Amino acid sequence: MKPHTPTFVMWFEPVTHCSPGAMLSGTCPDSCDTFVAMSPATLRGDVVFGKNSDRPADEVQEVLYVPTQNHTSGEMLSCTYIDIPQVSRTHAVVLSKPAWMWGAEMGANEFGVCIGNEAVWTREKLESEHALLGMDMLRLALERAESADQALEVLTSLLAEFGQGGLCVEGPNEHFVYHNSFLIVDHRRSWVLETAGAFWAAELVTGAGVFHAHEMMSILRDKESGICMEGGHCTTGSMVSVLNPRGATLHFLTGTPNPCRSIFKPFVFTENVAPLLKTVAPLMKTAEDKRPDRRHALYRSQECAFAVTSPAKLLQGLQELEKRGLKMLDEMDSTQSDPAGPCSLSKLFSNFVEEEINVHQIGH
Repeated sequence: MKPHTPTFVMWFEPVTHCSPGAMLSGTCPDSCDTFVAMSPATLRGDVVFGKNSDRPADEVQEVLYVPTQNHTSGEMLSCTYIDIPQVSRTHAVVLSKPAWMWGAEMGANEFGVCIGNEAVWTREKLESEHALLGMDMLRLALERAESADQALEVLTSLLAEFGQGGLCVEGPNEHFVYHNSFLIVDHRRSWVLETAGAFWAAELVTGAGVFHAHEMMSILRDKESGICMEGGHCTTGSMVSVLNPRGATLHFLTGTPNPCRSIFKPFVFTENVAPLLKTVAPLMKTAEDKRPDRRHALYRSQECAFAVTSPAKLLQGLQELEKRGLKMLDEMDSTQSDPAGPCSLSKLFSNFVEEEINVHQIGH
C-alpha cells in the first residue's frame, strides 16, 4: 500500500478498540493512548511524542536502559515467547515495559526514534503463542533502526517473518490477546502503522497550530476523557519525548502508575548512563501457580506514600520537581544536545528518581 499524507495535527489512537463479541459481553477492554505533535504546531519546531500505557492495574511497569551492544554471528535472541536471530549490533534504548515480558510498551533509542504501540482487535486470526508480541517488535525496532523510516521497515519485516501473537498479560489463566498498531516518530517524520494478522498499512502524519511538552503531559493526565485510566485496566506507565530537529532530545518517563500521581522524569542518551536500579523489577523466583511480586523501589515508594499521606501535600512537592525537569527544555540549543553536560546527564534520570522518593518520604 502506498502511504499518503493526511492533514491533521496529532494522531490519536482511539481510547477503546472492541471486537463485536467483547461489546456484546460487556467486557470491552480499553486500549492505550498515543499522541504526536509536529512542526509547525510546536515550539522551536520540536516533535513532541507522548503515550499512556494502559494495562492491568496490578501489573508493574519498569523503566530500563540498555546500552549499545555488539553481538556474535549466529547468536539467538530470546524474546517473550520465541527465539529469533540477533543482529550484529543493537542501539542504546530506554524502555517503559511490563516487568514480566521482554518487549516494551513504549521507548526511544539513541538516534531519537520513539515508538508506542496500541492494542487493536480485528477479524483476523492471531498466531499461537509461538510468535512475537507487538511489544517485542517495538523493542526490536528501537534496537535496530536509526530513523522512523527504518523502524517501519523493521516492524513490517518482523511481522512478515515471525508473525504476531501470544498472551499479552501474565498468568496461566489469562487469555488476553490482540493485534497491534504503532506510532513511530523521529525528528523528521511520524508514521502510523496499523496491523491485522499478517496484513499492514502505513500512513504519514503531518502537523499544522502551538504545542509544548507540558501540554502533552496534561493530555496524558486527563481522566474525564478516559486517557488517564483507573480501575481494572489503568495507566501503568507514561512517556513524553521532545525531539528537536537540531539534534537535542529529551525523554520523560514516569515508571509508575497514574500520571496524575507520578512525575515525568528526564532521561538523555549520553555516555555511561547509570543503571536504573530503582525502576527495574527485582529478580525473584516463586511457585509456578503464583505471580511474583515485581514492584520496584519507586513503585513501592509511591504506593506507600499515597496510602498514608494527603495527595495534595505530596503533589505540590512532586510538581515542583517535575518543573525542574521541564526547564531543561529551555536549555536545549542547536550546538549542545546535552544541556546539562555529560557528567550530570549520566545520572539524570536516577537522580530524579531519588528526589521523587525523597518527596514521598517527606510527605510521611
